[in-house]
Amino acid sequence: MDYIIATNLKSVFLCSKCAIPVLRRTRGSIVNMSSMVGLVGQSNDGAYSAPKGGIIAKSKGMALDLAPDGIGVNCVCPGWVRTPLVEDWFGQQEDPTNRAAGCTGSIPWDEYRVPRRSRAQCCFSLPSRRRSLPVWRCLWMGL
Repeated sequence: MDYIIATNLKSVFLCSKCAIPVLRRTRGSIVNMSSMVGLVGQSNDGAYSAPKGGIIAKSKGMALDLAPDGIGVNCVCPGWVRTPLVEDWFGQQEDPTNRAAGCTGSIPWDEYRVPRRSRAQCCFSLPSRRRSLPVWRCLWMGL
């Protein structure tokens, strides 16, 4: 569990900590990646969903703290994304086809996301250079 928290939550803190001095000079933006399970939870996997919820809370707090410096902080929360890790996880299940159908059937768009959609959502979440104030958004992809 320590590894999952370090990978999914502590890494967000450490990367942001290193980037903030530069972003203060450039008035840049931070886009953190969480997960839909950070918003709604997931059975039998609290070790994964807890740090993802922490990323959302940390992002919101950072947005409040960094707004006076002109730094925007947003958080993207994708659902199932078709990656080798997800495919491997489904393959390890007792009934992989049924498990995959159950997972994708529980989300509104009833399909896997592909990585390029995740990239597009991250770009969409960046504040416009025309806006003078940073904004906070938590985007649940697909809605």
